[in-house]
Amino acid sequence: SGGPLRHAAKYIDGTFIYISGDLVCDIDLSKMSAFHKEHNADITALVHKSSHPWDSDILQLDENSRVTKFVSKHDNHTEAGDLSNASLEIIEPTVIPLMDKEVFTLETYLYPKILQEKMKFMAYHTEEFIADMGTPERLKKGEDYILSKKKKEKILVTGAGGMMGQHLLPLLKKKGNYDILGTYYQPTTDLNELPQDIKLEKLDVRDYRAVHRIIKEFRPDKILHLAAQSYPTLSWKEPQMTMDVNVNGTINIFEAAKAEQLKPIILVACSSAEYGFVNPEDVPIKENRELLPLHPYGVSKVGQDLLSYQYFKNDGFHTLRARIFNTTGPKKVNDVCSDFTR
Repeated sequence: SGGPLRHAAKYIDGTFIYISGDLVCDIDLSKMSAFHKEHNADITALVHKSSHPWDSDILQLDENSRVTKFVSKHDNHTEAGDLSNASLEIIEPTVIPLMDKEVFTLETYLYPKILQEKMKFMAYHTEEFIADMGTPERLKKGEDYILSKKKKEKILVTGAGGMMGQHLLPLLKKKGNYDILGTYYQPTTDLNELPQDIKLEKLDVRDYRAVHRIIKEFRPDKILHLAAQSYPTLSWKEPQMTMDVNVNGTINIFEAAKAEQLKPIILVACSSAEYGFVNPEDVPIKENRELLPLHPYGVSKVGQDLLSYQYFKNDGFHTLRARIFNTTGPKKVNDVCSDFTR
């Protein structure tokens, strides 16, 4: 861990901070820096009481918080104490000449040399949040702390009652620190199978007033717009309804956010049906291929796609257009693969 410091020495002309890459902490560095200056230290190490001192580097201090002994994690820890070195140090350039090896571990090589040279080696003790990520359990502790401090992002997912929504909402709940609102209208899946603590609300995206109300009240940071009439065959029978849901529904989402002066990131679920017929020699399809859909559903998806683009260019919305190819899996209906496996 110390080798890079030796190579960085020529760029260092003043006090600097070294922090180990596996450390998660939430401390007031200004207080530690003031402590370092007050004691005119050559090096100040961050220490805290460890819950696992037997596999940690321990520092022993005198009554003035000056380091008197370094106990490596590989040494006998009998009566070593529990003040663990956190691998965050404030260091003066006076220490750099001691870094005389090409490869070395900062603590096990440098600390004993600092003590031997009787340099002023201080320890700043705090019980603010400090955790290393040396085990999966400690990594989880760090992740949980970070998420607890992070403001929850609000995510609105339209079409939460479809196959994608059934998989996406539990994934968002598991992976992130999110406040999730899912909307549904004529769901094709069992909404009772979604986590019970996810908020759900019925919404017909064709109804601008209803869309506006939800966006005004929830004020999302991100919108995942999945709601759609998604069956090409049905679009031949009901082209007006298909265009109304897909095109006007998308307009309503953008216009409601615009009316509330919100600029959420908006992902719009578009479709590979926008490309129309593709010759085998043209596979794989490139994004800049012309859009020549072959049914009303594909045309409606082109509408969604280009509406997203124009709201980006004209109104500054951060939009993502996902041209999704065939998808299948559990909870999908009217799909040959899913139906056959059932």
